[in-house]
Amino acid sequence: MSLEEKVVVITDIDGTLGVTDQEIQETLTGFRSLLSKCVFCLITGRSLKGLARLQVAVPHNSYIAPWGGGNIFFYDGYCTPVRPIRRISATFNLDSFTCVMLPEKNQYTETDECHVLWADRVFTDGCPVSAYQQMLKTQKRSIETTQQHNTYITTGRGFLWLHVSPFLLPRLETVKWFKQKYPEKKIVYLGDSPVDGDCLDAVDFFLTHRESPLSGINNTIVYNDFSDLPSKVSSFIRAV
Repeated sequence: MSLEEKVVVITDIDGTLGVTDQEIQETLTGFRSLLSKCVFCLITGRSLKGLARLQVAVPHNSYIAPWGGGNIFFYDGYCTPVRPIRRISATFNLDSFTCVMLPEKNQYTETDECHVLWADRVFTDGCPVSAYQQMLKTQKRSIETTQQHNTYITTGRGFLWLHVSPFLLPRLETVKWFKQKYPEKKIVYLGDSPVDGDCLDAVDFFLTHRESPLSGINNTIVYNDFSDLPSKVSSFIRAV
């Protein structure tokens, strides 16, 4: 079995690959030599518009799972859904949230994405795939959901967002899709937040930054510097 057949690398972005966009780009650049040796996926709370700031470093012929995960795209300069896009229920009241709308298409770029206040949405114009509300840490609250998932996400700029996804556990949903598509491959997951922790028991190796709240969990592998990641992941690829 060749190296290309052995490993899937799924990585969060903010706080995992770096804090600033420059740090993240530098870490992604460090991964380039590994991309021919693994299946690669970026999973992130960012929208497609938020990913555009990193576009120069986002590797082609890889996967992207924006809006917290769950909806997965193959990326080669355009984002092509790998399965039908799931939308947030139109019956759920999120009037104070900004939702992400997508037109009905087969391929997407960041310019196709529209952000509108949920109360002003027009569902005939597109599919609401995610919803965000910016908050202060002291304002933390939860919302009642039955079919949707809500969690807090942060960005490299220190914002806190209450995020609503159409998937119950969007990051775990992403991992399960890759396990089904590539059942013979080992899963290496990189993440730093409790929402990434949903995947701990479902992957083969879990890496997290030393400042992450997950770093004290026994079955995580802790790295000290973002620049360490490419070499650490390379060691897993060689060892499998």
